[in-house]
Amino acid sequence: MAFSKRYLKDFEMISDYNETQQLIMDASSKHMRIIEVPVVFYKRKSGKSFISWRYPIKVVPTIVRFFYYANPLKIFLPLGILLIATAVALGIKIMLHGEGFFGDATISILAIGGIQVILFGMLADMIGTKR
Repeated sequence: MAFSKRYLKDFEMISDYNETQQLIMDASSKHMRIIEVPVVFYKRKSGKSFISWRYPIKVVPTIVRFFYYANPLKIFLPLGILLIATAVALGIKIMLHGEGFFGDATISILAIGGIQVILFGMLADMIGTKR
């Protein structure tokens, strides 16, 4: 991998695992150009691949963490909207069919939780863009 001096001044690594993907995602989020060049790989003659069934367990949290730091609203806005939409749907269901398993408290918790999640995402986004 090769990087420009401009990128090396402010690149961010959020984990010590899966560095290649992190660097590409970070450069992309900073609107930097990424160029692929062909390389030749030779068949492994010894050793063992580091990729195993544990690979997703280590990679998925790193990717989620990256998206959280790169653009928190991509995570928190849809989650908040989902909570609010669930509260509205349950409210409509109760209005049309009467009291059910879900009561007013559940709807209130979902709606307030959704608003808080959105506000938290906005706050995290403001803090992140201050850097």
